[in-house]
Amino acid sequence: MSSTATLTDGARRRYSALRAREKDQRGTPEGDLCKSMADRMLEVTPGLADSDAEYAEVVGRYSYKNEHEERLIIRIGRFLDAGDVLVRVGSRARALFFETDAATHAAIEQAFSVLAPRMNRLLDVTWVGFVSGCLPIASGTPIEYQDDEDDMEDAALAAMNFGRSSEVRKAIARGDS
Repeated sequence: MSSTATLTDGARRRYSALRAREKDQRGTPEGDLCKSMADRMLEVTPGLADSDAEYAEVVGRYSYKNEHEERLIIRIGRFLDAGDVLVRVGSRARALFFETDAATHAAIEQAFSVLAPRMNRLLDVTWVGFVSGCLPIASGTPIEYQDDEDDMEDAALAAMNFGRSSEVRKAIARGDS
C-alpha cells in the first residue's frame, strides 16, 4: 500500500462508521480497535475529513498462516464493506485479495495485526484446555499460562470442562474400543 491515497465515498462511510462505533463503544476493546482502525485510515488517507476526493480502488494482498486467520481476514473485510474476496490462493502461498480503497486496506491491516495474535493465542489455550480435559495426564500437570490474562485462563478452563464432558473421555473411562 502507498503511504497516501485517494479517497472513495466508501472509505468516508467506513471511516465515519468506525468513528461512530468508537464513540459509542468508548472504553471497550471494540471501541479501542475501531479507534486504531480509523486512526490508521486517516494516517494513510489524510483527506478523509475533506468533502471532495477522487475515487480510486487498489488490490491488496493479505497473507495468512491458517484457516482461522483466513476466516478472520474475510470477516474483517466484510465488517469494513471491502467487497468480496477477489482471489484465494491456497497451498503454500496462502493469500487473499480484496479490491478497495487504500484507506480501507489500511484499516484491514490494522485490525488483522491487532486481532490475529489474540485469536491465535485464544485458540492455543482453548486447545490445551480441551485436550487436558478430555485426555488428562496422570501426573496432573496443571495448564501453564505465559501471561496473566484472566480471560485466556477462563477460556482454557471452559474448554477443559467441555473436554471433560466429551464422549471421548466417557468412552475411555468405560473402556470402549
